[in-house]
Amino acid sequence: MGAAPGYRGRSDGLLYNVGNAGYNWASTVAGSNAYYLDLLPDRIYPNYYSGRANGLQTRCLQE
Repeated sequence: MGAAPGYRGRSDGLLYNVGNAGYNWASTVAGSNAYYLDLLPDRIYPNYYSGRANGLQTRCLQE
């Protein structure tokens, strides 16, 4: 696994899981939540969702 930037918590602004996991927003929105990919060293979880106020990274897949 490459870089594992973790995420920034919406309520306290602190960084979590840095070095342990990566999170990328998906394009699917569900109200105040959005789906994301949970990237771990040994697996990927593609169907989780979280509050959109959390600071997950974005990744451009096509221009």
